[in-house]
Amino acid sequence: MRKCILFILGNRDLQFSEKTPDKYDRWLQTNNEDEHFKVIKTDKKGTSFFDYSKEIFESLNEVKEFISFAMIDDSLGELTGPKPDIVFSTSDQNPSDRQDCKFIALIGAQLYKERGYNTIVKNFSCPPVDVAQMTDFFINLTDDLRNNYDDVTVSTSGGTPDMRTATFAAGFFKGFKYITINARTKKACYNSFSVLEQKVLHNIIENMLRLYDFEGIRLLPVTGEIKEIATEAVEAYNLDVKKLPGKTAYKEHAANALILLVDNMRVCYFQGRYAEALGRLFRIEEAIWYMMYYDFLSENGFVAAADPNKICYQIAGLNKKKDIDRILNFGLHYNLELLLSSKYRYLIKWDDADDVLANYKKARLITGVAYNAELELSGKNWFYFFFCRLGIYTDVCSFFGRLNKDEQNNAYTSKSILNKLRNKSYLGHGFEGIKKQDVDDLLGVNYSAFDNILRALVTKYTGKQVPQVFEDFSNKIRQLL
Repeated sequence: MRKCILFILGNRDLQFSEKTPDKYDRWLQTNNEDEHFKVIKTDKKGTSFFDYSKEIFESLNEVKEFISFAMIDDSLGELTGPKPDIVFSTSDQNPSDRQDCKFIALIGAQLYKERGYNTIVKNFSCPPVDVAQMTDFFINLTDDLRNNYDDVTVSTSGGTPDMRTATFAAGFFKGFKYITINARTKKACYNSFSVLEQKVLHNIIENMLRLYDFEGIRLLPVTGEIKEIATEAVEAYNLDVKKLPGKTAYKEHAANALILLVDNMRVCYFQGRYAEALGRLFRIEEAIWYMMYYDFLSENGFVAAADPNKICYQIAGLNKKKDIDRILNFGLHYNLELLLSSKYRYLIKWDDADDVLANYKKARLITGVAYNAELELSGKNWFYFFFCRLGIYTDVCSFFGRLNKDEQNNAYTSKSILNKLRNKSYLGHGFEGIKKQDVDDLLGVNYSAFDNILRALVTKYTGKQVPQVFEDFSNKIRQLL
């Protein structure tokens, strides 16, 4: 396993022992934090820290026995196993600044190389107070370390506060270990970064949950339990109805799928995916009409008692049994056969009463509406006029009739605004975008009001409450943070 440790260096990380001969005092001053050590002078005038450190580097062989990197030694003492590669990083500006620590890194690299470590120097050229540029530098450096080492430790005992901030920002969610040595107690702390990382992670997740970005959450370094919940939410968002309960009974399965669609549309709207919100609305409307028609057939004795997914009827002296899915597909003649076999045959106009089945494609629903008196027997508009003609499910007809008005205020014509919006988008036949205002104008009320009405209708005709499905997923994840 390849291991490395990254040390950031400042102007107090290299120290000289109190036994250092006085002749070297031209470089040094007392360490106010530990009287047993001396540090390099940081005079604001005259000879600079940079120049002093350069002189020390050039005289390294004669003074190295007095040099100490206490925090580095303490950090290395916390590591187990084979010796790690050591990466030193500090400021190295061009032109050089008085406080640049370039030679501190070179001294460290030389001394620890002599102790048997493989040492690397990776310095940054920006000012050590420029957190943004240092963060960019350390992001690239830590990415490189992650690609080349199996185990990366970052020591934040040295350097400046801004350097430490930059290394924190660069190391988020990369799986690094951070170690800090308390200068007074000499004790190592490993959890300061992990606590910060978790707080940042929780904040990121919370912001993602506000927009129901479960796919994004799955890609974060979260627990397996959170990933499982997020995966379940993604499947629900993508309408994986195979996992819904009630697979064997049409009404139960359809009701559960419809409930999922309602909250799915809400998520699309609040994510700003307005074309997809309209697409969901189209499917919700179709699903509700199907359920109404299934209820209608059931109430009129067409649903097989032994199998609620079968529709039974008699036509031309023949007993017929068809799957509900085939009946709901109005492109087939089975539906026409069914209605002509019932007391509702007066609603159908056909061209040849003696040969009904041969002429089913010419059949029309007598709507009683002047602008659409003989509507073609196809599409969701058929349901609307059929139920309007019978005077049943009036609340559903009113709700969807309003959503399907054209510019002349007629419901369910080929020029309805909803159809035009859908058809001009990628959901239909075009490439035009759909804006929030388009959806808001179509709904006629704010989304929350529309959503409440829709949920009430679905609850009424399914007998099931419509939960905030994706908010429930979000709350499950919040409880685990």
